[in-house]
This record gives sequence, structure tokens and C-alpha cells, in this order.
Amino acid sequence: MLKTFESNLKEEDLLSEGDKVVLGISGGPDSMAMLDLFLRIQEKWGLSLFVVHINHLFRGVYAEHDAESVERFCKAHGVPFYRFDFPVEELAKSWKVSFEEAGRKVRYESFEKVRAEVGAGRIAVAQNRNDQAETILMRLMRGTGLDGLRGIPVKRGPYIIRPILYMERSEIEAYCERRQLPICHDHTNDETVYTRNKIRHELIPYIESNFNERVMDGLYRLGGLVSNDLDFIESSLDGELKKEGLVISAQTPIDVTWFSGLHKALKMRLIRRIIAVVGSGLKNVSSIQIEELLSMVLENKHGKKKMISGVQFRLEYGYVKYAGYAELAKTVPGDFSLNALRKKEMSMEAYSGYTLEHGEVAVDLHKISGELSVRSRENGDSFHPLGMKGTKKLKKFFIDLKIPAIERDQIPLICDDKGIIWVVGHRLSERVKVDEKTCCVGIFKWSDGC
Repeated sequence: MLKTFESNLKEEDLLSEGDKVVLGISGGPDSMAMLDLFLRIQEKWGLSLFVVHINHLFRGVYAEHDAESVERFCKAHGVPFYRFDFPVEELAKSWKVSFEEAGRKVRYESFEKVRAEVGAGRIAVAQNRNDQAETILMRLMRGTGLDGLRGIPVKRGPYIIRPILYMERSEIEAYCERRQLPICHDHTNDETVYTRNKIRHELIPYIESNFNERVMDGLYRLGGLVSNDLDFIESSLDGELKKEGLVISAQTPIDVTWFSGLHKALKMRLIRRIIAVVGSGLKNVSSIQIEELLSMVLENKHGKKKMISGVQFRLEYGYVKYAGYAELAKTVPGDFSLNALRKKEMSMEAYSGYTLEHGEVAVDLHKISGELSVRSRENGDSFHPLGMKGTKKLKKFFIDLKIPAIERDQIPLICDDKGIIWVVGHRLSERVKVDEKTCCVGIFKWSDGC
């Protein structure tokens, strides 16, 4: 098992000799087996190891026991130990996310904090072959594309590695028993109130008993096959972009005729890549949104626009142009410029834990129509003030606030193609408010403090 572990590290290019590695260790069989394997190669590879343990403050004395067990093991083997305590159940409610999502967020933030502190080049986490199969099946049932079917990547970003992803859970448990490792048991892993646990303890055993006893192996192989196919599609897209001289980050206009000649798989990958590079990420992007954009491009009608995850796509004289919100600011006639509007984007998950600063407003970016602009008031202006019923004349709105007439022209109005979305410093429009369906939030603040 040790030889296979080392071979996998080399074949997948997960580590180099002399690396510093942060290990996420819960105390369960997977993480303890991973820690033990790293300890056995530490001297040979010249590794510096750092263990991070997260107490979710959810299982009382049992969680405390787990933390103490991991700390004792680390102390006995001379491994620096970092412990973090988080009230994950409370955080989940505050952020309006699931317990699992909140736990994952605090874990990876803690791993990154220690990584930066010690200057490590890798963060090792202990998902295994069974986790991979369960993830693919869960995503398949929810409805997913190729990216979801590839499952858990063995490497993610510049730091995250999963060095025992190829190992089966039964193999890991047998290893822990042979090595007599101190193993902690989290009883919440047995509770079928969580989707993954239902899949692990109910669905997969049912499929194994009634349809395919090797379904786990099949799902694991599926992830590998899909990953290979995706790599090929991405490399094919790279080749097409290179031939056309397109660089996504440079926001080079895309010729509609060239785009239309691509295979549909490459069209969809190109759109997803643009969103990943200049937008708010792919987490909440649906295939329906991309299909709608493809239809718009094929119609090739000048002036058509569509917003997806913080990226505005628009058709201009036979070209597709795109820009994220950071690039949409422009100077307009008058004394005001969108360059004075400070903007940042975040997911709904992040916004749930965010506190608005003085002068900031939050908007649903998907509710903004077309381009942003800024101007002073005009005759006949009206909008739907947040929290009020129906539209109101801007003049009447100012009168009700007792704003002197001489000051009204000095108040910037942030607008989109449908009209006013924010009377700066006074009221947001009901039309762009953040609600339970929001997935992409924009935080706006006018720089002069109005």
C-alpha cells in the first residue's frame, strides 16, 4: 500500500521532495490513514507536515474527544497541530446554507490560513474512491453536465491535493486496523438525514443488491473517462482559440461566423470558460442559460444582450462582445461617471455572511437589464422604491424626503436599460432587490459618500 501511495504521488504529480504539506485530519479512518502514510515517507521525501483539525462544535464531548485524539497522535509523532473551533450549525443558519456547506467553508478557510502562515505548497485532504462514486451519483441524480460527472478532482487549484482518492474505503479501514491507528467515529456519518449519507447507506447498497454489485467501480471509472474527455475538449478549444488569435482575458470580440462553425461542445465550453474567467463563476450557471445564449448568437441580431453570472454578452455587428461588471463602468455625459461606483460581486452563500457597510447596497446582478449608466434626474423620472407598493415619481420621492430642489440635481442615479435601480444614498429599486432566488449579488457603493 505504501509503494502504491508513493507511485500515485509521482504519477499524478501531487508532491515534490522537500514540500511543506498541510493535512486536513478529522480523526476518521480516511484522514488517519493518509496522515500515517505521509509520516512513513516524510524522511525519505524530506517533507514538512502540518496537521489542521476542525471542531464543528456539533457533537459535544465526542467532538472534543476526536480533537484530543488527533492532537495526541500528532504530539507523539512530532507533527505541528492546529485546531480550529467553529459553531457550524449556527453559521449555517446565519449564512442560509446547509450544515455540510458551512462545514466545508470553514474547513477550507482554515486550511488556507495555516498554509499561508507556514508557507506550504500543498493542502492534502482525504476523500477516497467511495466518496468519488457517491459524489458522481449524487450529481447525476440532481442533473449535471460533464463537469459534474467528472467528480472530485485529484488536484484543485494551485494547492489542494487528494492523495488517497484512488483507495477504496474497505482498503483504508483494513490498513488502519493493521497499523493499529487511533480511529474516531463520527456518528453523524451514519445518520440518513443528509443526502450523501442516504446515498451511501441506502441507495448504493440497494443498487449493489438489485442491479450491479460493482456499481462503485463503474461510477469511479466513469469519472475518469469523463475527465479524460473533458481534457480533450478543453485542449481542442485551446487549439481553436490559438488559431483564431483569441485570448479570453483580453475580451477579444468573437466573430459570430467563426463561432457558428464550431462544434456545439466547443461553443458551450467557450461560453463556460468566459464566465469562469471574467464572471462570477460557474456554480449557478445552468445549461438552459447557455442554450439561450447560443440561440441568441445564432440569430445574430445587433443589440441583443444577455447576462449570465456577472458577464454581459452582447451582439454588435456580427461580433459577440462580453464584459464582467468590473469592465462595464463607463463615463456618461454630465458630471457623474460610473468610475465613481465601487462594485464587488459575491455568491449568495458569501453574501449571507456579509454585513453591508455604511453607504453600500446589495443588488441581484441577474435582475439588471443591459448596461449600467449614471446620470442626474430628468423630467418624468419614476422608479419603484424598495419596500413600497408600486412606482413613484422621482420628484415626489424627493419632496417626501424633504430634499431641497437645489440639491436634487446633485444626486447620482444609477440606471440600467429599464430605468433607475438606485437613487444613490437614498433608496434602491424594488426591481433589483436580493431575495431567496438570488444567486449572484453585487455590492455597490458610491465613492464620494453620498
